[in-house]
Amino acid sequence: MLNSILKDLKVNIFDGKQMLIIIAMPVVLTIILSFALGNTFSSEGLVNPIKTAIVIEYDNMQSPEEILYAIEEIDLENLPPQALSGYQVSIESFDPEEVLFANFLDSEGIQGILQYKIMTKQEAVLALEEGEVAAIITVPSNYIVATHSNLLGYKQKVMLDIITHEGNSYRGTIATQIITAFTDTFSLSIANSEVYNEIGADYATQQEIAMNTQRFHDNLNDIKDNKIDDIKVQSVKQYKVVDSFAYYTAAMLCMFILFSAGIGGRSMLEERENLTYDRMKVLGVTYFQMMVSKLIVVTIICLLQSVVMIGLSSIAFGVNWGNFFSIAVIALTSAIAVGGLGSFIGAISLRSGNYKVANAFDGALIQVLALLGGSYIPLSVLPKFFTTVSKFTVNGQALQAYLKSAQGVPFVEILPGLGYILIFGALFFIAAMILLNIERRKENVITHMA
Repeated sequence: MLNSILKDLKVNIFDGKQMLIIIAMPVVLTIILSFALGNTFSSEGLVNPIKTAIVIEYDNMQSPEEILYAIEEIDLENLPPQALSGYQVSIESFDPEEVLFANFLDSEGIQGILQYKIMTKQEAVLALEEGEVAAIITVPSNYIVATHSNLLGYKQKVMLDIITHEGNSYRGTIATQIITAFTDTFSLSIANSEVYNEIGADYATQQEIAMNTQRFHDNLNDIKDNKIDDIKVQSVKQYKVVDSFAYYTAAMLCMFILFSAGIGGRSMLEERENLTYDRMKVLGVTYFQMMVSKLIVVTIICLLQSVVMIGLSSIAFGVNWGNFFSIAVIALTSAIAVGGLGSFIGAISLRSGNYKVANAFDGALIQVLALLGGSYIPLSVLPKFFTTVSKFTVNGQALQAYLKSAQGVPFVEILPGLGYILIFGALFFIAAMILLNIERRKENVITHMA
């Protein structure tokens, strides 16, 4: 078995084209993706407030009369004087601009997360293109009038428009969620006003309803505040932020070690075609020994890839991978699991008698596994489905383990993921042995018949 291992290592390591694919290619892709998507992993927006541009399209109407005349649904000529007076009081007591800016965007809590600057449309677009802001928030021309109209019971659609920069997707998403939270809360207030107006019409005049609108909202807010009896505050340990170089080095490593499994897959079939497979059987080498030999070879190649990628990224990019012991265990565990996968592909290739399985794995399946595991796009910006599925892939679990180590997560918290990786590798190896035992029985039957 030792001779078989040495032979396979010599054949594969001195194959220049093969080494170019599994070692040089991931280095190149890591550099390209790290620079191209570096903004996605920037700590700005996490430590520093997210910068946004506010474009105001509405005219700041000063008098309630101007606002009332702008609400087309209200027939001012036929409106009773008392109702008109009530509407004016309601408008004077509520300022939509103050709610958006002074009460929300300028509040201490929001200022620590999101900071804005009022710009013209042209200035905002230019700032977004140059990366000075992560998003543009446009307040529509009907914001003031439509908001008052809704509060008075006349429905009008109000929509804040948000444009984000594709290079700042993470910070843009946070800005979008903050504004969405504001609009959702505002919509709830409008819905409460509709209920108040409909029920109040049965008990009070339109003037009384309008004059007490602000009082209604104040009382409603008091009720909400009183429902919070206690707030439990817990601290969460802060881990280091992973930059683009660390992420994509780990991502490309976890993707390209899968190509080593394809090497193991082809190796079994090549040995049969070269009659090495038959000579080894004559010398008393068992199927189990053959498969262990392939597993060891693939494991060594994966470890070689890991050493090159981790070492290069540490020296050239200054990536801190965390505890050396953790990294060594992750690399070894991942390599063994991929070795088991290589044995499985080899067993299928041997049974099928052609390279279609190995070629399909290299050509398509690896790309699918890379996408599902987060090698191309971080799972944090993908639908939840990808996060769930990645847990059932060797490369996905390995990538998460590397990232946790780089973040400074204790090794004991990484262990469960490593356990899953070993289980995957063991299941693949067991499946390979089952397939080879079936193949062995088939060969024995053919031999007896001959």
